[in-house]
Amino acid sequence: DLITEFQKLKTDSEIRKEKDLPSLTRNVLSWTLAAILNEKLYKDKVDEIPETFTSVKQYFESFKDPLIEETHSDSDVNNNRDSYEPQAWDVIALSDVRPKRIDDLNRSPRCYLPAVVEIRIPYATFLVNMTTNIRIWRALNDGENVKIIKEVLNEDSKAGDRCDICSSQQIRSLRQGIIKVDLHSMNLNDSQMDAVLTSIETSQCTHTNSIRLIWGPPGTGKTKTTSIMLSVLLRMNCRTLTCAPTNIAIVEVASRLLKLVTESNQHDQYKIGDIVLFGKEGRMKIDDDHDHLSVIFLDYRVDRLAECFAPLTGWTQQLNSLALLLEDPSAQYGLYLKEETFVVALTFLEFLKEQFKCITKRLKHCIRSLCTHLLPTFISVTVVDKIKKLLKLLTLLKTSLCGDTLNQIDDLEKICDCYEDLNCMSSRSSVSMFINNSKECLVVLESIRQEFSVPNFFDKGLIRTFCLENACLISEEAGFGRSLFERLVSLGHKKHLLNIQYRMHPSISLFPNSEFYGKQIADAPNVKAENYKKHLLHGNMYGSYSFINVSFGKDEYYNGHSLRNMAEVAAVSEIVARLYQASADSVEMLSVGVISPYKGQVSAIKEKLGGQYEMRSNFSVSVRSVDGFQGGEEDVIIISTVRSNGNGSVGFLSNCQRTNVAITRARFCFWILGNERTLINSDSVWKKLVLDAKSRGCYYDAEEDESLPKALFDSTVKYDGLVNQLASLNPNEGSSKCKPATFPRFRGGSRNKVFK
Repeated sequence: DLITEFQKLKTDSEIRKEKDLPSLTRNVLSWTLAAILNEKLYKDKVDEIPETFTSVKQYFESFKDPLIEETHSDSDVNNNRDSYEPQAWDVIALSDVRPKRIDDLNRSPRCYLPAVVEIRIPYATFLVNMTTNIRIWRALNDGENVKIIKEVLNEDSKAGDRCDICSSQQIRSLRQGIIKVDLHSMNLNDSQMDAVLTSIETSQCTHTNSIRLIWGPPGTGKTKTTSIMLSVLLRMNCRTLTCAPTNIAIVEVASRLLKLVTESNQHDQYKIGDIVLFGKEGRMKIDDDHDHLSVIFLDYRVDRLAECFAPLTGWTQQLNSLALLLEDPSAQYGLYLKEETFVVALTFLEFLKEQFKCITKRLKHCIRSLCTHLLPTFISVTVVDKIKKLLKLLTLLKTSLCGDTLNQIDDLEKICDCYEDLNCMSSRSSVSMFINNSKECLVVLESIRQEFSVPNFFDKGLIRTFCLENACLISEEAGFGRSLFERLVSLGHKKHLLNIQYRMHPSISLFPNSEFYGKQIADAPNVKAENYKKHLLHGNMYGSYSFINVSFGKDEYYNGHSLRNMAEVAAVSEIVARLYQASADSVEMLSVGVISPYKGQVSAIKEKLGGQYEMRSNFSVSVRSVDGFQGGEEDVIIISTVRSNGNGSVGFLSNCQRTNVAITRARFCFWILGNERTLINSDSVWKKLVLDAKSRGCYYDAEEDESLPKALFDSTVKYDGLVNQLASLNPNEGSSKCKPATFPRFRGGSRNKVFK
């Protein structure tokens, strides 16, 4: 029993702490290695989540066993990480040897313990990270904020209906006000406009807890609609939490909202404090690709406010230091001469300039941080205006300090006398200007100190809570199993459809529109324009839409747990290389996305491409899984379907939702690499896709291309063992006994091609 072994390592206080762990964690720590490896451990123990519920308790309880099962299925005992950096809530297997295979963890007399510990252990094998699942588990057990949940338990719920109490006049007035103030210049189509307005109406209703379902097929402007909706809610001081299924999607929503807010405020950072983006910085790539979002990212905000709240160096201290310097500079200079040790002392004027420069630099840094990161409700418009006046006065003081007249006066007594009697220096304009501005600045400083003060704590945990208390929140990925949207739709709840797509060329949108959306989606004028049709490479195969049959390949397990197809890897590499050359020749920017449903294939393609395209200014390549591309789009999308076998097994590809995501990411060109025979035999949506491509004249065999056959053949030689067969041939190419190796699967345009 691993729990018994685990307890032996712990003190009484540690055992008490463990009892406070979520029961999900205790459940996971009770698994044996055999249990972790048993893929069918929960097969007969998890009931299907029902579509309707009799109580809130049943609703919450129905998710617990599936969550435990999902945690179990997520454990990755076959990972082969060379290095491992532990993160919070990682579950790891500890051992005194470096495991090269699973048996190494189970070798007697050595024991392993899945645990989260603080002691140093030579080797740790990552199993699963539980952060997200623990959050879900706690939500299922808290039982708070259940009003909206009560509204959506049953089939007869009225949560999606319009409120009967809100009058038509109220709704009309609200719509007119929103359109007049916020939406007149947003270029929304009718379906987007209606989605925003009905959602805003719902948010303002105080009579019921309501839900609005907005169905946004790919390319129909979900991100635009959501960001505009958020900007309106922000202006109405309606606190909002926004979640998305992927980091790509949430970053895009945050970027759009930030742009709308800054443009509406004429690039004034004030009021950005109302928006908080939180999640994992590395996954969102805040530092790398999205540094503009740092101003609303929670961790960055906490760091900046911690600097301002610090009692010895922050905002309050800088205000006091400036006031002391301007009120009695001679006293401050006296302290400097008394307390400092130096070889050559600064003159009074040098001291005044140096102190003013240092204090104002730190003060301006605090002003930027506070006006950017504090909630507008915390720092009033009046205070902001006074801070702006203070900044102008500081600029005037700096100008006076640098004036020629003031530079000629080094007599401390004369300058200080002028604080008492301005007439004595009336002829010396720089001095009198400096003193006048100093006194006015002191008045503004005192007013700001009386009307505005920052919190007196600087602990980052408290600052984090402070930032989250009232802001509009944008959170990273959140999701589990079937979505609430899907369940409510299945129960007949009305959904609002965004019915115009702006992303895909019509030849790309044709199949998903027909297969998944009942031909309800119209193509926008921009995608039907002539300049939207791109022919980036030579040959009909590389038009806007095509299925490229790569028959001479096979799917194989990579590292024992993820599939790859090296023939398709080679094809992707060849096509990307040609796209790069075409982009370089035309000097046009081009973004390429490569999608595959398997992590093994994603890794193999990344390894093949290496870093040769990373530093190109006009050309980018992104290689990701289907889930990783949700919410993303590129100029060209290449899909590697991987599966190539005789029985039509397609695994992940059979998932219609993933398929929909995969085939709707491209703007101009969408090329699918796959084995026609396998996909036809799968009897899935991919069979329909291949048949559709054939009926539209968009189906091609790889060997019809000029250079793909050679690339595919080389990959087959390297990875399928044909090297040994070729080695048996006479290596002397000129010998009459030497016979060329023929690529038998190539037909059509390459029928007569022979490779040596």
